[in-house]
Amino acid sequence: MGMKTTLALMVLSFSAVSSAHDYTFGDLAIAHPWSKEIPPNTSVSAGFMAITNKSAQNEVLLGATSPVAASVELHTHLHGDDGMMQMRPVEEIVIPAGETVELRPHSLHLMLMGLNQVTPLGETFPVTLTFQNAGEVTLDLKVEKALHH
Repeated sequence: MGMKTTLALMVLSFSAVSSAHDYTFGDLAIAHPWSKEIPPNTSVSAGFMAITNKSAQNEVLLGATSPVAASVELHTHLHGDDGMMQMRPVEEIVIPAGETVELRPHSLHLMLMGLNQVTPLGETFPVTLTFQNAGEVTLDLKVEKALHH
């Protein structure tokens, strides 16, 4: 194989890998869905991603499910009366028209509870998100070290 061919294949391979972690569902773009690496025998985890709404109307994330968890809730972190950060469930997450909402540590996120398996670092597991307008969309969360986010 020539040097140009090898280089072209390397570029194509990198493009496939970097874009394989982003999803488009109609007017929704979901970037870098991931979950924190957790120790074995842990029953909870969290999921994160950036959701971009490219439509002219607000979109609403209503809930989520995953075969690896008994339940998945939408959560946020708020300052409690004692000044400490507290995690609280929310009923929905609004993604305004033309904007991006980030689900990230210490902010809005998916809370996976009652895990029936711990997915190893570097592997993925499916999550189905339910949106008001887009309906159900399924994507994979990649398990990553939390230090980089």
